[in-house]
Amino acid sequence: MIRFVLRSEWIKLVSVRSTWWCLGTAAVLVPVFGLLTAMATDPADAAARPRAWQVAEGGFDPLQPLSGVLLAPDAGGLPGRALDRGG
Repeated sequence: MIRFVLRSEWIKLVSVRSTWWCLGTAAVLVPVFGLLTAMATDPADAAARPRAWQVAEGGFDPLQPLSGVLLAPDAGGLPGRALDRGG
């Protein structure tokens, strides 16, 4: 049974063009949004605060550049959906 499920998923993966467009777009947009978020962070301001490493106090958040992971699927899903519908 699992063999048939895996086979059908593989066929879907190689036959639907929007899958590859969405994966490629996400591979580009995640680092771009991460870089933009990192550039928007002011390290001098965060370092001037006492105990700046504590996120709860509004200090420096080392995971902030990963916020691109949350934005990229939203930005990349729309072109993929348009391609899936034929334009």
